[in-house]
Amino acid sequence: VKPLYVVIDTNAFIDQLEAIQKIQQCERFRLLIPTTVMEELMELQHGEINSTRAEAATAGARQAMVWLREQTRQKCPRMFTLTMRGRRVPIAVVREESADDREMVNDDRILRSCVNFTQLEPAQESTFSEFKKPQGRETPIIYRNVILLTDDRVLNMKAMSEHIPCRTMMRFMKWAKIS
Repeated sequence: VKPLYVVIDTNAFIDQLEAIQKIQQCERFRLLIPTTVMEELMELQHGEINSTRAEAATAGARQAMVWLREQTRQKCPRMFTLTMRGRRVPIAVVREESADDREMVNDDRILRSCVNFTQLEPAQESTFSEFKKPQGRETPIIYRNVILLTDDRVLNMKAMSEHIPCRTMMRFMKWAKIS
């Protein structure tokens, strides 16, 4: 795993926007924001406030949407919108209509975006040339230039089963030496 692209989950935008902003400022990575995340944030920013957690989620979603709209206006070159089909397009605050995903929960949509992205833009094996390959290894080596950041354990397990590297925000920040 040598991430160039970082896919961000909805809860990270709500709870850890400052960390996302630091990653965005780091020129080593490109942020991919799934359309599903955009849709969730748009819905949450107008949420009904009936509990402390809901109030915090609504406030976090509002802050995230303000920041994302600002990045869209600035045409940030290191941020992209990721469609369900895995296409990377210039950053835009959009919704995506798709008839074939109505049965899916949002986490599955986010994961499907990542899987499709790895198929459309696979990591080049040459990117990993400095890594040593174990002798006699029977398991195929899977090269990835994308990582999914989420604190959701279920999404993490699903991602790993699809061979999508997944880390928590804090583990990634520590690994990438971003403070």
